[in-house]
Order: sequence, then C-alpha cells, then structure tokens
Amino acid sequence: MLLKKITYHHLASACIIVVLVSGCRQHYTPPVLSVNKGYLVVDGIIVPGNDSTIIQLSRTIKLSDTVKPAPSPETGARVQVIGENNDAHELVADANGRYVSPGLNLNVNEKYRLDITTANGQQFRSDFVEVKQTPAIDSLNWDNDSTGNVQVYANANNLENTSAYYKWDYVETWQYHSAFNSYFDWVDHHEVFRANNQHAYNCWVTKPSTNIVIGSTAKLKDNIVSRQPIVKLENGTQKIWIMYSVYVRQYVLTKEAYAFWNAVKQTTEQLGSLFDVQPTQLQSNIHCISDTGQVVIGYVSISSIQTKRLFIAHRDVSYWQYIPYYEALDCGLKGIGLDEIEGYFPVNGVHFYTYIGTATGGGGYILMPAICADCREHGDGTNVKPAFWP
Repeated sequence: MLLKKITYHHLASACIIVVLVSGCRQHYTPPVLSVNKGYLVVDGIIVPGNDSTIIQLSRTIKLSDTVKPAPSPETGARVQVIGENNDAHELVADANGRYVSPGLNLNVNEKYRLDITTANGQQFRSDFVEVKQTPAIDSLNWDNDSTGNVQVYANANNLENTSAYYKWDYVETWQYHSAFNSYFDWVDHHEVFRANNQHAYNCWVTKPSTNIVIGSTAKLKDNIVSRQPIVKLENGTQKIWIMYSVYVRQYVLTKEAYAFWNAVKQTTEQLGSLFDVQPTQLQSNIHCISDTGQVVIGYVSISSIQTKRLFIAHRDVSYWQYIPYYEALDCGLKGIGLDEIEGYFPVNGVHFYTYIGTATGGGGYILMPAICADCREHGDGTNVKPAFWP
C-alpha cells in the first residue's frame, strides 16, 4: 500500500531505513540494512479522482554507518500508471525523488498498475490493482486520561461493505508563541513598524504522521469502525499548549495490502530486534522485471481518500503541563548605545537579536535574543497562519 504525502520510514525499520523527503512531510533518522543493497523504495498512493497522486522513490541505506548519509532519493525515473486497456498516465518529476500528478481521474471499473523505469534502466512493475472506494469518516473524537495524555479516535460506518481493511494517516498542526511580541524592526538603518505578515509572536508547526495506523473489521459482525486509535498526544508536549489540529485521511486496503502493512507494523514495533523479518519476507506486489533478483520495498494500492479535521483547545484539556520553551532561556531585555545598533543588524547578515524599540529618553535601543522574541527561531514553526485555523 502506498501512502499519500507521508514518509516511508515505517517499512521494516529494524531491517531497512527508508530515506524519504515527502511533500507532507517530516525529517527522521531512518533504519536500514546492515549491508547496503540499494533496494528501491516506493511510497505513495495512487488516487483515482481529482486529488493529487504523489509517488516517492528512494533507495535504502546502511544501518551500520556511524554517520548517516544524506537522503537518497531516486531521481530521473519515468513513472506511469497503466490501465488494463493500456491507457497511460505519466507522473511528472517534482523534486527529491517525487513523481506527481494533480489528478488522474481513473476509471473506477478498470484495474491499474504502476510502471517505473529508473535512470540506470532498471524496470519495475506492480501487479494490476483494483480501484477501492473509501467510505466517509463519520467523526473524530478524543479523550483525556488521568495522566493528561490525549487520544484521538476515528469512527466510520462502511454501509456498502466495500472493504473490511482500513488505513489512516494524518497531519498535525499546532500553535505556539514566543516570549515577547515585537512591533518594530530595524531595516536599512531605520526603525520601522512591522507589517502584519512580519509579526513573529504566534507560530504554527505542521507535521505528517510517522506511525502505521491500520484496522480491520473482518472479524466483526458489522463493518463499522468504532473508536479506532489514530494518534496519542503525550502530556507535556507543546502540541496542546494553545490549539491543536489533526487532519485525518482514511482509505481502504485489499486483504493482501493489509497483510503487508501489518507485517511492517509488527516489524517496526519490535524495536530493531535481530529476529525482525527481512525485506524479502514482506510480500510486495511490486517486482523488478529487468532483474528478478532485485528486492523492492513497497505495496501499490489505489484508493480514494476521505478526510476530516479535528481541533483541540488547551482550555478543554485537563492536566496539560507544558512548560514554554523560553522559560529555560535568558530572555531579558538588552540595552545598547545609539552607535552600536548597526553591529547588531548588519545588512544581509545574521541577526541574533530582535529589535524591540527605543530606550526611554532616546539614549539607546532595546533588543532581545531572537529566539525569545521571534517564534520562527524555535523549532520548525512559521508565522504564516494556516487558512483553516480558527
């Protein structure tokens, strides 16, 4: 199964590390084979409708390396979605091994396969796969345990019984702020008012999921997903300091794809044991047709996607005990003389301080360490408020 816009480091983390830089996406330290076989890793989801299809290609790297090499995207490949009737849909190379189509609009009554030809001439092909239609997510809810942790759940009722096997991924977004809000800046040797888009008191972080979430109703009387755990938020993290949002994506799997992801999940949860399964034990539906001895990591699935967003406000959560990051910093104001300002704000140079304003009486200027007064200096935050944010 392939996931839309999500990194692939789940795959056999004890025996491989998949290095991917995906569009929805996050950095991580991937696991790998102790011997670098350069296995091709295929990550993504073929989406039959108007939503974007993004296929990420990369190569496995060595677990034994003391210094991890840079991500190894597979660039220069040709990637196509081919129908049983030989209708071809070519994906366009984007960057970092990503191959993209804005909307394939496939025939839901036709089966399709993924064809890949790498820059060195290797040819890979998946089995033909049926198009799966995903039922809607009925609701997302959450609860708060006595230790303060928050668990988010998904609920779905597949009335058409199109599948008993499900997979979810998600994107988290949360808000935080700096210790101080500066309304001024020092630009081109002058004090200026900050434009609205230059205020850096509030920031937002967006991260894709990194865990495997699957579920099955095959052994249940009714094909109903009830309180499926999606993501657990550990008390004390920054995520629910102010406001948190999770955007959940749901899709369905074939029985075979579910078995593949279940094997991957079990492997990654064994924390790298020497007895973990090897990649050859993962029953992929992708094959190297130019060299049958080549192993491929991944599973091609075609599924429409259903989505739903949930917000959780700090005021609604009990026991949340996050201590702001700046509490451990020296965030005191710094006074400097009139003749010192240019040294702190060199043109086209690095600024380690944020300009606060003019000292009382006009005898100097007031600064503060940038990490205390500019939220962008902390973590991966941006001061651009998401369009969906309340």
